[in-house]
Amino acid sequence: MQMNSQLNMTKCIFNEDLIEVAKETLTKLGHYLSKKPLSQAKLARRTGISKDRMSKLHVDVKSKPTIEEIYLIALALEVSYTEIVEFLCSGLKLRPEQEWS
Repeated sequence: MQMNSQLNMTKCIFNEDLIEVAKETLTKLGHYLSKKPLSQAKLARRTGISKDRMSKLHVDVKSKPTIEEIYLIALALEVSYTEIVEFLCSGLKLRPEQEWS
């Protein structure tokens, strides 16, 4: 998927949990947060989540956010926590009914 901009062209590659933008690798949560007006430092101060943990949530795919962290981030951003959960889980689907047994 390519996104064009007047200043430059950035190629985005969407993987299961990774989004590569230019040479920076972001988690899905990192990608979501990068579109918001708060810096990592401000978000860390508002939520009480350490700067180190906030950084890991942005770039380390092994660092999965807890429901408490998602809730605090949503409060700090003044969005519904379901907005964040829906973004993070957008690729999940139930198994077909014939596979339920």
